[in-house]
Amino acid sequence: MNRPLRSSFHVSRLRLLLPIGAVFLASSLSGSAAAQQASIDPPRAPADDPQGAPAADDGAFRFEGRGIYAGAGPGLLPEIGEAALATRVQLVFPVAADWFAIEAGLLGQSFSVTDHHGDRVDSNVGAITTGARFAFPSDSTLRPYGAVRLAHLHFFPDPFGEHGHDASGADHESHHRWGAGGALGLEAGIPAATSRFRLAIEAEALTVTGPGASVMGQVVALFGIGF
Repeated sequence: MNRPLRSSFHVSRLRLLLPIGAVFLASSLSGSAAAQQASIDPPRAPADDPQGAPAADDGAFRFEGRGIYAGAGPGLLPEIGEAALATRVQLVFPVAADWFAIEAGLLGQSFSVTDHHGDRVDSNVGAITTGARFAFPSDSTLRPYGAVRLAHLHFFPDPFGEHGHDASGADHESHHRWGAGGALGLEAGIPAATSRFRLAIEAEALTVTGPGASVMGQVVALFGIGF
């Protein structure tokens, strides 16, 4: 009488234990596989994890060739053998890449010269210039560059060539002149290659239309700010 009840009790226990054993076995196999995979894969440093890596400082300035420069230095009018004080302001804008840029600037020279009356007079020349610049990449420690430039010039007053006088007979007219030439320069960032603050030195020469001063030369030291 008790034997069928006992058999039914054992079957019920067996049915209860089988799912528990299956879950336990699956859990053991999963843990073993994870441990085996961890032993195969090398540990990854936090720096290699893009989620755990520290965020880059996006606010840090990085010079890319765009800047404004201003400076001064000695000038020369070799045709008449006169020295000058030269000044320059220059804007540089990279085009497509930081090794090629366009320029826009102002050029000035002040000098003394003997005019057609035989008098020693002071004169100034002002010019608007534009050009193209070719340079080493902007992250170079020393950044040599070369430029080709065009200029529109005026002498104030103009002591050369055809001119008239005002009512007092003291001033000469200013004549339109054109110039073309180039420059070679060397630039560096202060204190690092891609810093905002720049120092440069360049030598420039322009051939100029009109009599009296067909060539203008200058060597200027420039301080620049990248933006």
